[in-house]
Amino acid sequence: MSEEKLLELAESGEWKDRAIELLQQKTNACLDVIQSFVCDHWQNLASDEENLYNFEIYESEYQEVYAY
Repeated sequence: MSEEKLLELAESGEWKDRAIELLQQKTNACLDVIQSFVCDHWQNLASDEENLYNFEIYESEYQEVYAY
C-alpha cells in the first residue's frame, strides 16, 4: 500500500478497521489478541509486512504468557 494511502487511512481513523481485517485474513489469531495488538502496537505508517512481522512476535509472546 502506498504511503499516501496509509496516511489517508491514518488521518481518517479507518486504519484500525483495516488493520483488524488484515490480521484476521493473514493470521489464525483470536480477535482479542488482534484487537489488543492493533490498539497498543500497530504502527499506522509502517508497511503491512512490518506490522505483520511485529504481530507474529507479539502473538508468540502473548501465547507464552498465557500458556501457564
